[in-house]
Amino acid sequence: MEQQAQQIQAFLVGLLSMDRIGSEQVLREVAAQRQSFSDVEQVITETLGLIGEGWEVGDYSLSQVYMSGVICEEIVGRMLPEFRMVRKNSPKIGIGVLIDHHALGKRIVKAVVQAEGFEIFDFGYGLSVDEMVEKTMAYRIDVLLVSTLMLPSALKIKEIRQQFEARGITTRLIVGGAPFRFDNSLWQQVGADADGKNATAVIEIIERLVTAP
Repeated sequence: MEQQAQQIQAFLVGLLSMDRIGSEQVLREVAAQRQSFSDVEQVITETLGLIGEGWEVGDYSLSQVYMSGVICEEIVGRMLPEFRMVRKNSPKIGIGVLIDHHALGKRIVKAVVQAEGFEIFDFGYGLSVDEMVEKTMAYRIDVLLVSTLMLPSALKIKEIRQQFEARGITTRLIVGGAPFRFDNSLWQQVGADADGKNATAVIEIIERLVTAP
């Protein structure tokens, strides 16, 4: 635990100073020590959480928050192919941001899902309920990943579930984003099949859902 705390602190310093090389070196050391991308993701998630909290109290600027996200996405994009695997008979997975326009979380989840060998279709962001449902039908999606940033958007997911039921769509629904981290029961209230706390959790949920009877 102490070592991980030190790695998070080193990564935090690297991101805040916009040191791309130093930040990537920290994550590669994590990967080399533990041979797992889930540990890399945990360091990223916890560090970005600290930066977000720092911005809320005025310690960090909005540009630092934004650039930290950009740097993380760049590093993840370079590292993930090293962990890539190929799956046979992969379910079709769709991912999109409902209404909101904050796409960093979606991009990280998409990259991790791809690295695990799943077939995934990116529907984009700022989508309406109808657009999300129509794309799910058009691509014959087996598992739909829906991300939201704001609570009103999260509550709209209930309308996706209602349309699925009305049209006889059996697509499994996994939700994620800030509102679901603040309220652990919200995913059930909106009719989702599961709550993906982070990208690694999403992988575990997908594997469970697609093998469930």
